[in-house]
Amino acid sequence: MLSYDAGMVYSCTNLGAVAANRADDGQPLWVTTYERTSEPIAESENHPYYRGPNPCVFDRGMLFVLPTDSQELLALDATTGIELWRRTMRSHAGQILGVADGRLLVSDDSFRTFDS
Repeated sequence: MLSYDAGMVYSCTNLGAVAANRADDGQPLWVTTYERTSEPIAESENHPYYRGPNPCVFDRGMLFVLPTDSQELLALDATTGIELWRRTMRSHAGQILGVADGRLLVSDDSFRTFDS
């Protein structure tokens, strides 16, 4: 899944990396790696821990990423890819729902919000 903002395309590989490319020519600007989970997250929608892919969510210079191969929600600087913070998810089934009024809303084992 790809996300776009201000001439940049952001992508999470769900294989240990997040990348930013210029939209006009595809030039890579940065790639950030993250620690992948040692426990496999099921790929079957019938599994109680299934998490489908999440697009990267951009808000005010930050990029929020919840990879399918990690138990962590990441906040990255959208310009450099530098990690700003990470939060461990309580459930394998978490999803990024969106950003409103400077708060990132995530479903986990309940709804959680984080400052963006």
